[in-house]
Amino acid sequence: MNKWLLLIILSSSPAVWAAGQSPEPVARFAIVIGVNNDGGGSTAPGQRSVLRYADDDAVATHRLLTQAGVRSHLLVQLDKDSRRLHPTVTIDGPPTAGQIGAVLDHLISEIAAHRDRGQKTELYFFYSGHGDVNDGEGHVVLADGELTRTMLQDQIIARSPADFNHVIIDACKSYFLVFEKGPGGERSHYPFPFVPQPSAANQHKTGYILSSSSERDSHEWERFQAGVFSHEIRSALRGGADVNLDGRVTYGEIGAFVATANRGIVNSRFRPQTLIHPPGDPPGNYGQSLLDWITDQDILLVDAPELGHLYLEDQAGIRILDVHPTEEQRLRIHLPARRPVFIRDADSNLEADVTTGGTVMLSRLALKPARVTRKGALHLAFDKLFNTPFHARDVAIYEKERRRTYFLLANHQPPAEGQLTRETAKTLTLWTAVGAAAAGGALTLFAAGRHAAGKNDSNYDRDKNNKTIEKLNTSAVVCYTVAGVAAMSWLTLLLWPEDRPDALLIAPSATPFGLGLTVSGIFGTTD
Repeated sequence: MNKWLLLIILSSSPAVWAAGQSPEPVARFAIVIGVNNDGGGSTAPGQRSVLRYADDDAVATHRLLTQAGVRSHLLVQLDKDSRRLHPTVTIDGPPTAGQIGAVLDHLISEIAAHRDRGQKTELYFFYSGHGDVNDGEGHVVLADGELTRTMLQDQIIARSPADFNHVIIDACKSYFLVFEKGPGGERSHYPFPFVPQPSAANQHKTGYILSSSSERDSHEWERFQAGVFSHEIRSALRGGADVNLDGRVTYGEIGAFVATANRGIVNSRFRPQTLIHPPGDPPGNYGQSLLDWITDQDILLVDAPELGHLYLEDQAGIRILDVHPTEEQRLRIHLPARRPVFIRDADSNLEADVTTGGTVMLSRLALKPARVTRKGALHLAFDKLFNTPFHARDVAIYEKERRRTYFLLANHQPPAEGQLTRETAKTLTLWTAVGAAAAGGALTLFAAGRHAAGKNDSNYDRDKNNKTIEKLNTSAVVCYTVAGVAAMSWLTLLLWPEDRPDALLIAPSATPFGLGLTVSGIFGTTD
């Protein structure tokens, strides 16, 4: 399905000024765009799937941002079904290039004014609709044309005066709206997303949340009535990814949340391969905030996580979010303002109603049989979404793996197919040390036995026996040397902290003395 989801948000999060000054909220703004039609582009008829929920994704994202304190501008053309679902939503104009430019000009002026007053700002860019790749350059479809990668970089990101920019794209081939396609048409498996730096200005302060890290499709699902990736992002931003309950959703948290949610999908054709690329130079700061909540109103405290996979719907049957915390993980979910909200157990079809505002504790709600059955077709592949419980340790694991990726790319060392993981290398080096030591010991004992047995031999036999003993001793020394090197390697892997270095590269190597392991990483001072 050629589905593109791009969010333009201009936002900021609470910031604390220098010591002795009062914290001042950062001004936040947004442009949210939704387009269902395919634009009648070059794609042959029948090759593009009809989009049904791009406009609904835009409305849902607009409402989430508005609730989080963002002054959001919604550019969308609602279809008939969406108009019935969202009769009161305020639309700021059609999703055209001219309207985007006009709103962006206005927002850039507002950003400059807030920066003059000492406030900080951040830029997010969002679009929901169709997209494709022509000659290696990605584009999305607007109501009056296309928005290409060059236009995104030169006319939006390069013009941004914000302190940080965040681009969120849920799209088929979304990678190519931001990054170029490499030479040649043949693509081979690569375990991590390859992220060359775009050439446009402001890249050091721009982060990307992309639904695909290669030439992959994105999907809508009727049960969500939304794009799958878009729904996951909103679930994360409403607090599903906020594992430390600080009201901030970081790049690391949102990346780990989405990766965990997709882990249960068996069919790789449907499993999203996302790319989380935080701002910074190098872009490895996964602690960078993507969205801060400045309000503690309308909170659902998920303090009964033994219920497993939960999802929320509003009174119109619109799915708000899905979460699946582990039994020890607690979450603070930011509920929409409209009531009632229905909390449902995805496994047993139980539900509870939330009819009041303020903070609601899940453990104090009475679950009862659901009154409304699931709507829409059951997609067997996506039925495993959110099947894996989410925990704070998933964030640490995710950030560690991604930092390793950036280390490899920065040093021009893409991981090879045969490269070893830390755990595999620990096992290999340990057994190598044990095996080589045992072999050396056996050779030493055999040499000692030959020496004892040859005491009464003739001089000729003694000379012959001594040569054999010399060879055995030499072989034993080689075994002991291999055992020592392997033992030191195993000890290094064992004692080196899991979170340092950011990347630890372990690969087989050949030397004049034989085969071995090369261990390299980032070596620096502790914080």
